Amino acid sequence: MTVDNITVTTTVQNVTVSTSTPTVTVASVGVQGPQGASGSQGATGATGPQGAPGTNGSAATIAVGTTTTLSPGVSATVNNSGSSSAAVFNFGIPQGTTGATGSTGSAATIAVGTTSTLSAGSSATVGNSGTSSAAVFNFGIPQGVAGTNGTNGTNGTNGTNAVYDTDQAVISMQMFG
Repeated sequence: MTVDNITVTTTVQNVTVSTSTPTVTVASVGVQGPQGASGSQGATGATGPQGAPGTNGSAATIAVGTTTTLSPGVSATVNNSGSSSAAVFNFGIPQGTTGATGSTGSAATIAVGTTSTLSAGSSATVGNSGTSSAAVFNFGIPQGVAGTNGTNGTNGTNGTNAVYDTDQAVISMQMFG
């Protein structure tokens, strides 16, 4: 007899062998033996083809959360209260230690320098031609826009005719002249 197309299926306790015509079933198998030694590692296989590019990820964001003043001498801190893709950084900055008292400085002075008239409509200016401790302020003040002419006043009333006394006129002339 010739056997064609043998399929062997193994399970833990049963072995089934089947062919196209006869069927052999082994219902009982002995106790499994100990595991054999590991074989030597095989040769490295060929590198597979490169995979397709992945899709672009979402852009991460960074925001500033809180800023807290810490005690002098401690280390600065930065904590992320957000996520790895939407970071919110909270900063802790130590306060500096108190510095030494400086020497007493001299009093500053302020003086008025020049005052210039600027053209109408321009902005007023103030400049310091002195120093920060001896200021001399120069002012530029814009001229006001010309006003409109006022209305003419009413004519006065005519006076009465005066009488001219020639004798009096001659006397007055002699006294003063």
